[in-house]
Amino acid sequence: MSRTVMRQIGIAFFVGIVAGYLAFRLPLRPNAQRHIDPHDLVEKMRAHAQSSRLYYVEDWVGNIFLTEEARPIGELWSLAHDPRDAVRWKGVVHAWKLPPAVSANTSDWGESGRQIGDFCLFGDPVLVRRIGELLG
Repeated sequence: MSRTVMRQIGIAFFVGIVAGYLAFRLPLRPNAQRHIDPHDLVEKMRAHAQSSRLYYVEDWVGNIFLTEEARPIGELWSLAHDPRDAVRWKGVVHAWKLPPAVSANTSDWGESGRQIGDFCLFGDPVLVRRIGELLG
């Protein structure tokens, strides 16, 4: 191959690497979501809890369950995100982090769920409301 062809391949390779880096590293738009630290949330909830017991369960991918009673993780994962199933969600809130610049459609969740900052919440409407009040 000639030097010109090798140079063109090298330039194309370099441009591809830079373009890939920019496409995946730089946000397309500023992230206006507020970051919520789940550990701070738990401490705020415990400080304002009507009862002194509040259990916190986190799995390896960052899903968080806040419960008023100790419950096995398998039972918590079996709960469907359905506002008509409010009885099973009594005393439980599931919180999960959203990717940057993503907004969730929570319109059909009613009082059972909402998005606050970069987290979605679903569960007991009383706890979801209390979390919303704490985080303002």
